[in-house]
Amino acid sequence: MNSMGLNVNAGETVRTTHLTDKDTVVLADIENKTGDEVFDHALKEALAIELGQSPFLNVLSEGKIKQTLQIMGRSTSEPTTGDVAQKVCLTAGSKAILIGTISRVGNHYMLDITARACSTADTLADEHAKSSSKEGLLHVISKASSALRMDLGESGSSVQHFDVPIEATTTSLGALANYSIGTSLQREKGDTSSMPFQKRAVELDPNFPLPYAALARAYRNLQEPSRALEFATKAYKLRERANEREKLRISAAYYSATGELEKEIQTYEQWEASY
Repeated sequence: MNSMGLNVNAGETVRTTHLTDKDTVVLADIENKTGDEVFDHALKEALAIELGQSPFLNVLSEGKIKQTLQIMGRSTSEPTTGDVAQKVCLTAGSKAILIGTISRVGNHYMLDITARACSTADTLADEHAKSSSKEGLLHVISKASSALRMDLGESGSSVQHFDVPIEATTTSLGALANYSIGTSLQREKGDTSSMPFQKRAVELDPNFPLPYAALARAYRNLQEPSRALEFATKAYKLRERANEREKLRISAAYYSATGELEKEIQTYEQWEASY
């Protein structure tokens, strides 16, 4: 255990198989046993951002999950619990599900993340992490997600190269939670519904680039180019705080707002080549 009171341990289960870069995985909702509502959205979002920077691990997008739920005849607002995630995984042709639990034992927070094969429910990887503080959980998630990526077959060099910790992007669980809620509302109800949450996110953490980029896209869709440029510029100035994938997303939004079409196209080409 280091000075921050954090401890991350790999599980002792034997991995039955590694994934390939052609496989997709479904990230289930984190089961929150603490009673603290901020964890309902913040931890899954943090894990999604962490895993999303991997060029190897393909996490099924929330949009694709909603589409799959529709195909299954289920509500798109249904929580993606472990059982639902497994059915989505099978229907979408994905390979594995990632399920997690956050609990509190005394003064410590315990985070458990397990990867299971969709078809057999075999455990592919199992990570357990402990934090002595609420604020330390983002550091814990970064360490656990890096270990999980290697457990599932990503090379150590790839993990090292694409490994910007979420705490470099934001240290605020509240900002992450609001960003997550805003992003979900944008998909389900449109830009106007999402914007108050994105604005609250940057109030809680003015150096968090992702909600600025989300607001830029929202204002662009609402045909308010000057506001889109304002927020795209703020995101672009903070882009070095983001991981490589999010940098590309931010840069594309910025070049779209400035009208630099050639640079926007080049950014998307780089995105496609990397991810």
